[in-house]
Amino acid sequence: MSKELSMTEKYTLLMLYGGGSHTDFMACQFTAGIVLGGLFELMQSEDISVGKGNKVLAGQRTEIVNECWSTLYENICRQSAKTMKGWLGHYCFSPTYKSIRPIVDDMLNVLTDKGFINIKWRQGLFRKKRFIEINKSQTAPVVDEFVSGVQSGKNSDEIIFCVEMLLLADVFKSYFPMGKRGAIKSTLNSYKHSEIWRMMEPYANEVRNFNYQNTVYTGESQ
Repeated sequence: MSKELSMTEKYTLLMLYGGGSHTDFMACQFTAGIVLGGLFELMQSEDISVGKGNKVLAGQRTEIVNECWSTLYENICRQSAKTMKGWLGHYCFSPTYKSIRPIVDDMLNVLTDKGFINIKWRQGLFRKKRFIEINKSQTAPVVDEFVSGVQSGKNSDEIIFCVEMLLLADVFKSYFPMGKRGAIKSTLNSYKHSEIWRMMEPYANEVRNFNYQNTVYTGESQ
């Protein structure tokens, strides 16, 4: 997939593009991919590491952290150490969007600066509402690369991560509706045995369990 975007930026763009304009993309099943992707890529770049008790620790920064993860990284530096599960809960399982909003804002601002989306604000009844417009001409190559990558069974961390998180967000069906899943069934099965899928699966299940409990006790799902 395009090297112009990080893995997490690609997920966010695919999630927004496939989810449609009425998607409540601040809900946990959508933002989990942003948080988990950011943590994974910060580990890959050695800006953070996992220490004693599986706590996430800030490393010795060698260069400027990508702007799309700046708030996420700074919070890890400033706050008491948490596990990946702890950070996921901190950002995604809050009853409000107060914690996750700055993380999402970083990602959206970067995608705006790179020309993939446009953000417009409109005055609602009580507050301004944000509307996101996708720059389809610039986004199309990213979408095409993802779709063709899955269809050809390309085995890369970023494609597998995007598949897993888009399935969690229930957005994968926008790219591969059930009628077309048969052609990629073996690919999906192989992805589920990959290291990155297995790494992310417990966290994806945490999100599913949270939404299930929320549905049981409130009658509503995020």
